[in-house]
Amino acid sequence: MSNALSNQIKKLRVPFPFKGFQFNGCKNPACRNFMVPPICEGHGNSVKDGYALTGKGRERAIRCKYCNTYTIVKSNKAIIEEFERQSNYLRDNQTFCSNHECDNYHYSVELHPKRYHSKGKGTSGNKRFTCKLCRKSITQRTKRCFQHRLYSAQDKSVFSLLVNNTALNKIMLHTGLTPNALYKKIDFIHRQCIRFIAKREEGMADKLPSPIAIAMDKQDYVVNWTDSHSKKNVQLTGVTSIEAARGYVLGSSVNYDPTISTSEVVERAGEVGDLNTDSCFRTFAQYFIPNDVELAMSKEISIFDKQHLGSHATLPSKGSQLHSEYVVFGHCMLLRHLIGEGRPLYFYLDGDSMLSNGVMSVFKSSISAGTTHALTCGFAKGMAHDAKKSLRAESLLMLHRFAIQHGLKYKDDQKLIEFLFTKSQLEEHFASFGKLFKTTFKNKIHKINEPYRNAKALTRVDLHLNINELADLYNAASVERLDSYFQSIRRNLPLLGRPFATQSNEGRLWHGMAPYNPKIIQKVLDIYRVYNNYVKLTRNRKGGFNNDTPAMRLGLARGLVKMEDILYQS
Repeated sequence: MSNALSNQIKKLRVPFPFKGFQFNGCKNPACRNFMVPPICEGHGNSVKDGYALTGKGRERAIRCKYCNTYTIVKSNKAIIEEFERQSNYLRDNQTFCSNHECDNYHYSVELHPKRYHSKGKGTSGNKRFTCKLCRKSITQRTKRCFQHRLYSAQDKSVFSLLVNNTALNKIMLHTGLTPNALYKKIDFIHRQCIRFIAKREEGMADKLPSPIAIAMDKQDYVVNWTDSHSKKNVQLTGVTSIEAARGYVLGSSVNYDPTISTSEVVERAGEVGDLNTDSCFRTFAQYFIPNDVELAMSKEISIFDKQHLGSHATLPSKGSQLHSEYVVFGHCMLLRHLIGEGRPLYFYLDGDSMLSNGVMSVFKSSISAGTTHALTCGFAKGMAHDAKKSLRAESLLMLHRFAIQHGLKYKDDQKLIEFLFTKSQLEEHFASFGKLFKTTFKNKIHKINEPYRNAKALTRVDLHLNINELADLYNAASVERLDSYFQSIRRNLPLLGRPFATQSNEGRLWHGMAPYNPKIIQKVLDIYRVYNNYVKLTRNRKGGFNNDTPAMRLGLARGLVKMEDILYQS
């Protein structure tokens, strides 16, 4: 690192804003200092901004002087770059300048035609343009020419088998495809799914209902080892968000980037002197480097992704692994891009502070305005099914008695009765604690899949919502839709299934179905998301199938979408 650059970093407390975004600040919504940007330069008591600089090792943190909340400092540049990586699929149906250094790289021909010169049409009939800023020539992709491909009649078969619990070797046995042909076909299906969903989700904010509730959580996936000497697996983590009422999956983002290798990251980091710099000031802060793995394995330092790497894990040999917190922040930015901040928005989160920090940082304006709120949701896990059925029966009996007391019939007014009962519970909670913010509300209405439900408000819900709005919020507080989707992934995608123990291997867990190439994980998750949202019909309680999909319930589709409509779209 040059002395000039080193001295410049030494003067910095936190990274400068990037493209107008500053994600560092106090994450406590009740604090007067909530997400107030810290002063970036200066040292010691000379800086008067309500924050004290702290931290351990190469991980820098700030402490809020008003509420004593500690926050790990993150790279604003890395978060924006991760958002751009995750949202890149939305660019598929628009035409942009291909020069990454040009401002028009972010402005499309379709939405900003004055930024381009028209140059007529090419041989394929597509319009051609020249960027006014960098003079780069580009072609508008309005007409796509699909080349004749081998075994094209089997596209639908592979699509159907892939999302319905069929291992890749069984797909090859069923279709007669070679491994190379199968992977090419999966690539084609993935491209078509991305093109299809990009058309539906760009501009979806205008079609969404109000208010909207989103459940968010993380799920781990394993990549099999490729080195027979070390035999260390790669463990990746994906963050997924789902519309909690209708089951539409808004996104699944995995902490893996196939476009750049770890060795390339290390080489570039060495060129700019990043290897020994505090992580938040690195040029490639979102990527793991070998030093990070060593620190993550240390007992003294637990602020890296130790829980996600595992004690017998390594970095992928192809592509690069990303720090999970940057993936979460980028995912929250993607959600804000898709749904906007103009309507009431409720988040139901797992107890992981990484998720809540992402929501607080990205939706800080609407949280301060009282239109966005976040709750952590939990329930008792590991209970036997009979015990859960017994609890559910007790809840139903309690609700029947409550209905009789209020002159109602449970069968006719089930939703109203649960709403009124939750409202009465909230009034009791207020009488005991005086507030909902940062206090655990225990819901006595047990669900068969969520016994002993509880929720804790991370935002000032009691200041911005009335008792009826609070009853709606807490009555619906659940991550059941997301848990069900995660379970569906494990059951229907063998590549991402759970490991199993074998007697011949002394009971050790075996990831026999896990992939060897981490790149395919994001692909099958994208394919399954499209299938779940637009094609798949779910079973109802009577054993039949519902006649609508999550996309239909959310207003993004008028009817059931066939696989052919996705595979052979014009």
